[in-house]
Formats: sequence, C-alpha cells, structure tokens
Amino acid sequence: TQNSCIIGAPALNNLLVSPEITLTEGSKSFATWKNPPTPVYMEFFIFNVTNPDEFLKGEAKPHVTTMGPYTYREYRPKHNVSFVHSGTKVAAYTKKIFVFEPEKSVGDPKIDLVTTVNIPAVVSVCVCVCVSFIFQLI
Repeated sequence: TQNSCIIGAPALNNLLVSPEITLTEGSKSFATWKNPPTPVYMEFFIFNVTNPDEFLKGEAKPHVTTMGPYTYREYRPKHNVSFVHSGTKVAAYTKKIFVFEPEKSVGDPKIDLVTTVNIPAVVSVCVCVCVSFIFQLI
C-alpha cells in the first residue's frame, strides 16, 4: 500500500489561506489594510442659485444650475497601529485625507463662485413660522 495524505477544506484553509488574510504584522493583507491601494473617489455637485436678488426679494423662485462634479480622492492610511488583547484585535487611528482631482472635475473650487441657499437658516425660519401659526390657533 502507498502512503497518502488527504487534506480537507478546513485544514487546507488553515495551511494556505489563513496566513495571508489574517491581520498580522508583515502579512499581505496587513499592508493592504494599513494603506488601502484601491482609489476611492467622491464627487460633489453643487446647486448654484443664478437669481439670488430676485429670489431674496420674493419676486421669483430660485433658478439653479448644477455645478460639478468636484472630484476628490480619499486616502485612509492607518496610524498608531497596535495589536491588543494578546494579538487578537487591532487598534488604529484612521485619518481621512481628501485631495482634489482637477482632471476628474469640472471647475475649480478655488476659483468658482457659488450662491446657494442656507438650508439650516431656511428650516429655522420655517419652524418659527409654523410654531407662530400654531400658537395663534391656540
């Protein structure tokens, strides 16, 4: 008879896969986790009010144009990485960094002028008007 060894799925996983995906200092997954190489982009569109004077006087509804996208690349490197609980958990500080990407953007946020509605102020005024109306009914 010949000697043979059959490795089951759990044993194969522990032998080949686990060392590569476990977050341990020096593993491939640790380097990728600590400084993710996949680019993440965020696009922002802004509504620009083109008739602010007429709108503020109550003479017209706001006319808006869409500006953008203003595209930013997001970086999330981790700092102060430490292993805690006997190496079973990882603690780290993640700093989000956003870098403007002019080649993926339409416009420049340093140059473009935007007139927009102050949403918190509008909501506050609406709440005050509604509360005043309710008190008048009481």
